[in-house]
Amino acid sequence: MEKKGLTLEDKINLVTLRPFRDSHLTILDQRVCGDCKGQECTVVCPVKTYEWEEREGRLIVSFENCFECGSCRLACPFDNIAWIYPPGGFGVEFRKG
Repeated sequence: MEKKGLTLEDKINLVTLRPFRDSHLTILDQRVCGDCKGQECTVVCPVKTYEWEEREGRLIVSFENCFECGSCRLACPFDNIAWIYPPGGFGVEFRKG
């Protein structure tokens, strides 16, 4: 009998997020994102925290989704994301699963 593993969506649902009222993520200069055709953070984020809004010509940041993995900071070749940990008791809480 084949043992079925958890899908990515199943694993994501094991995580509890308690967002703080203020974002812990800041795009330092939206023009940099507009000039950069890749918007790498939109590709590497496992929970789609970043979305390029073509009509507005800016990056939308849904900080409430953030798993605090830091992939966005590593992927941005322009060091254009300011990232701090949310205050104690807020942010991501991982459970074993």
